[in-house]
Amino acid sequence: MTASVKIFSTVVITLYFFMGTLHSAQAVHIVLPDFTKLQECGTYQNAAALSGDKLQLDAGEIVVLAGIKTPEMADKSTAYKKWPMAETAQKATAAFIAGKKIDLYCEKPSPNHLGQKIAHVVIDNTIWLQHALLLGGHAWHYARIADPDVFALLYQAEQKARRNEAGIWAQNARLSLLASAETATPGQFQIIRATVLSVTKRGKKIFINFGKDWRTDYTVQMPVSLLDGYQQRGIPVMALTGQHIEARGWVEWAGGPQIILSGYNQIQLASCDTENC
Repeated sequence: MTASVKIFSTVVITLYFFMGTLHSAQAVHIVLPDFTKLQECGTYQNAAALSGDKLQLDAGEIVVLAGIKTPEMADKSTAYKKWPMAETAQKATAAFIAGKKIDLYCEKPSPNHLGQKIAHVVIDNTIWLQHALLLGGHAWHYARIADPDVFALLYQAEQKARRNEAGIWAQNARLSLLASAETATPGQFQIIRATVLSVTKRGKKIFINFGKDWRTDYTVQMPVSLLDGYQQRGIPVMALTGQHIEARGWVEWAGGPQIILSGYNQIQLASCDTENC
């Protein structure tokens, strides 16, 4: 690791980059947060973009981009279909890293159970890849465990892309008020906004309900072990009844659509306006 990138204070710069899929240059404000709380886990050249949020290093190692989720590419060995705009996200990441030096800052625990590094990526000491992808509308923010400052910067970037209806937000700029079983897509990442009808605790699980019928309305499920962490982040889960919230995560089917929380930062308090209430 070169000494020049060991410590970053939050810096804002403006750069112009050319996205081959957009055929135009865009002015992008990039921030570099303080990554000293993370583990420096290598400097590499000639990485390849397997998808928008997954890189392959020249030695064959796989790196998953921490803090974001991009539309997934298809697995050619299965019947799994690629998500809309998956190729656009992959090409955006490829354009950013092509021929560039990248420094990795790994979140703990890393590697994951598949032996993949979970890391933030800084390109040529100037571009924080995750932040750039969010600003361009190529990714959703998905930080289950994150430093509060890093989380805030990524969330702000996503909100700016959403307001600008950039990339993925051009198709889904307005979040669903209360997604139903008819619109749920099990196995995909989704964001919903709705007013909480009730919160119940059963054993070691907590259920956040948005409708009277869990078979047709979304439910957010979380383990009791996450309660204190959300409380510390200003989100009193057991007192959310009547609150308007945003929840994000993987959609699963358990008699009805559910988003099952696996970490922090998957719930945010949200404003309630005429479009979302």
